[in-house]
Amino acid sequence: MHLKKYLSFKFGNHTDSLPSILYMLKASFFAPSFRRFWQNWNPLWSYFLTYYLYKPLSKIFSKSLSIILTFTISGFLHDCVAMLLIHKPSYKMTFLFFLFSVLVLIEKALNFNVSTIPKYFRPVYHSALITLCALLVFAGKII
Repeated sequence: MHLKKYLSFKFGNHTDSLPSILYMLKASFFAPSFRRFWQNWNPLWSYFLTYYLYKPLSKIFSKSLSIILTFTISGFLHDCVAMLLIHKPSYKMTFLFFLFSVLVLIEKALNFNVSTIPKYFRPVYHSALITLCALLVFAGKII
């Protein structure tokens, strides 16, 4: 799928910035699974990761390992930006995104999703998973 068509699909055919962002946030936080949350989050970055990282990796490795590598590399790229700004090594985002991938795979292995619960609970679920991982990495002094 070409980028323009992909972004149109992910942003719900909105052309203005605010409606596009609101559509993305709604699609992410009301997603039926943590995996779908990430598929809807930041469509431009998601396109790059899907077509230039995940798909090529999945031709070499298992889908599960490709998911872990895609999340971990994405986290590392976030860390690269942070290291440019703070001028010192940092791997917190790399580990944080690795934890996200583990949760995605656990959810997939358990065939768990939140599509059967009231929709208003989904943002709480996704926020709780992100917060738990962030607390482990940033407050837990793991790295």
